[in-house]
Amino acid sequence: MIRDYFRVLVVDLGSGKVIGLGALLFDKYGHVDRPWDDPDQPLIFSIGPLTGLFPLMSKTVCSFKSPYHDQFAESHAGGRSALAIRFADFDALVIKGRAPRLSCLSLGMRHLEVKDVQFLAGKDVF
Repeated sequence: MIRDYFRVLVVDLGSGKVIGLGALLFDKYGHVDRPWDDPDQPLIFSIGPLTGLFPLMSKTVCSFKSPYHDQFAESHAGGRSALAIRFADFDALVIKGRAPRLSCLSLGMRHLEVKDVQFLAGKDVF
């Protein structure tokens, strides 16, 4: 789990540009010429290099093309998702495509599974 490398940040001192892992992956997998709801637009969950090593270092950054303004956007969240990604030994998770049925992604230390959750269709949070 502790590696001698992290691909988290790219800094170009000549141009002054700084690119985080989520933006870098969106640059590679995203499509600026397609709308936000195109099935090939990625949903990227990335974590920082200190996730799981120090308390309170457990943020997940979700990078995507926003339905609000159809441009690149990020959302930051706490909770257990960052630790799940770290303990599965990943730095990022890129999700593309559209499932034929309502599905969820289950990620753990020893498994990655797409589960059918069609039984949740039409339910609310209560």
